[in-house]
Amino acid sequence: MIMPNWCSVTYACITKDEKEAKKLYNAIYSMDKSRNPLAESDFGKLWLGCFVKQLGGDEGKIRCRGEITDYSIETINDEHIVKIHQETAWVEQEEVRFLIRRTFPSMEVLFIEEEPGCEAFCTNDSVGRFFPERYLLDGNEVFEYFETIDQVVAWLKKNKDIDITDTDKIDKILDSYNEEHEDDELQSFLSRMYDKD
Repeated sequence: MIMPNWCSVTYACITKDEKEAKKLYNAIYSMDKSRNPLAESDFGKLWLGCFVKQLGGDEGKIRCRGEITDYSIETINDEHIVKIHQETAWVEQEEVRFLIRRTFPSMEVLFIEEEPGCEAFCTNDSVGRFFPERYLLDGNEVFEYFETIDQVVAWLKKNKDIDITDTDKIDKILDSYNEEHEDDELQSFLSRMYDKD
């Protein structure tokens, strides 16, 4: 089996139905506190396959390579939000998200995924309601999120004395900088958030 690049994924499962939110949270909590996993894997009790099985799905038919690393529930105004943090193979295991939506029809499931090795940085939160970051500057010792391109430009000017007047050429400017400063800690790429359904 090929070792994957690990992708960080967070779901924000949002509903006005408190019972559905608690049911989803408790499904994860009961897996976490159980003595044995619902299904065998190298991931343990919080393997996504166990979660799929807990929700009534078939872990053999749904791509679920990864595990839940953290989860929480909160209420903001009249909305109940269950956040589910995961580490997955290469990309978000989107069939798990689809299963949550089928199981809890009142829920909207927003997500963000990040896999720097393949420069994957995407969301379905197009208005930035829960995941407002739209740019990620990733380097050897630099890992910065930004909501606007102007914030990226200001950070580069302040921290690296890189003055960018044409934001359409920012990738080319960073590439030139990286070539000139091979040993510098920036050595970065700028990932732009893209929307994914």
